[in-house]
Amino acid sequence: MKHSRFSKFMLVADLTLCCIWLMCLINGASNGMWVYSSLWIMPLMRMWLSFLIYRRSRMALAPLSVLTLATISLLAGRARLAFPVYVDPLLTLLRAVPPLFGEHVITSGTMSDIWLRSADHKVFIGLIVSVWAIMIPWAIYMFRCFRNENVKSPFILKKRIGLCAAVTAIVFIESFVVAHFYYSHVSVFVLCLLLMLMPVIFNGGKLEGLLSKGEQAFILILLLLGTAYTSGINYSQASIVTTIALPAAFFAIFSWIMDCKIRYNDVMTMVSASVLFEFSQYHIGMFRILMLLLSLGMMAVPIIRLAVSTRRVWTAAAVYVATAVLLPVFCIGYNPYSVLDAGRVGPFDGYEYSRNGLMLVKGKNGMGIRDRYELILSAEYEDVELLISHKPYCKVETVDGWKIYDIVRQELLTEDVFTEVIPYGKFTFLLKSEEGDKYLIIPLTYSRFNDSKVAVISSHLE
Repeated sequence: MKHSRFSKFMLVADLTLCCIWLMCLINGASNGMWVYSSLWIMPLMRMWLSFLIYRRSRMALAPLSVLTLATISLLAGRARLAFPVYVDPLLTLLRAVPPLFGEHVITSGTMSDIWLRSADHKVFIGLIVSVWAIMIPWAIYMFRCFRNENVKSPFILKKRIGLCAAVTAIVFIESFVVAHFYYSHVSVFVLCLLLMLMPVIFNGGKLEGLLSKGEQAFILILLLLGTAYTSGINYSQASIVTTIALPAAFFAIFSWIMDCKIRYNDVMTMVSASVLFEFSQYHIGMFRILMLLLSLGMMAVPIIRLAVSTRRVWTAAAVYVATAVLLPVFCIGYNPYSVLDAGRVGPFDGYEYSRNGLMLVKGKNGMGIRDRYELILSAEYEDVELLISHKPYCKVETVDGWKIYDIVRQELLTEDVFTEVIPYGKFTFLLKSEEGDKYLIIPLTYSRFNDSKVAVISSHLE
């Protein structure tokens, strides 16, 4: 079956949106919402639907039915599940993309208002997303059925309905388990095992011909992206390995897709460029810029050879952007170009309310904290220490003494300087000062949206 250039472009664009959606859901799971990890099946099912529609297969009815029923249950059922699936990914994009162009749509000051307003309109936002996720595929599918353009299935109608019912039942059982029980990680594992068998069943029980070469490559690339993002998002030591190895693996996969010989020298050049990229994160200023530019230049050499040998310039350019820019950023978990004056020191993600992943950085004038998108505590302090492992407060040391900083609100609690910060109970600290001792009182539950649930500095204990 021949496909037009437009249909191929739309498939790539559709799969790109699905990947972005999946990465945003992974981002949400890393922020303490791991109980919703089974909802990753939504973008994965949407990817499967994209391939089936591209093939003009009547089996597209199965993921279409599942997505439709799952969306209805999310929007009309327990509304709290609609927020992480439809709203939180959009907020993540608003937080991550504008800083690349020097803009900040969501800041510490506007975060509360945007968050609460988005939560109030989660059903409306879910309906808008559903136009792309469900309604357009339904329209395409029905139009092709009307014109009899869909490829006929070897199964009779009774078997097709049974398979669709089986997939739907599995997803609904999974949704019930996630919504009502704590053992969601077990149910996710069972769900994945069951759904892995469905494409094989739809293919008449045969593995042969189940996936085309391009689809196999897409699955490998998706696994690479998922591995890179999950390791980088936590700033783990594994991100060093993924930063060095995955760009070369990504390049090798694309060379295989384009029927180009994979040269050993090209792979080693990619690895060397990745090592240079990783090494640059521990430096600041012009030296880091030079190393980043050198890394980008080294990455370009194998890509230019790929473009010359295959004569597919635009495809090679896309591979270069993905290999030299996007994948390394996924691997390290943050944008290295947004903060050039503070180098990487180590993870600082030590409390349960951290939404964006934190890292301790060092600049010319001292220590600071950054998240994945920007510097949230300027690198001008002698030292930075977390006060309580599950509370978002740290003490920062200046030349004159210590100050108390709220990491989530990204602000100092007071401009007062203290000589010592001493534990004085489970959620209380004694703040010694030449002007008189004070107490830092941290509430049992924290909420950046509620002033009564944030820490206060008082002259006396209540």
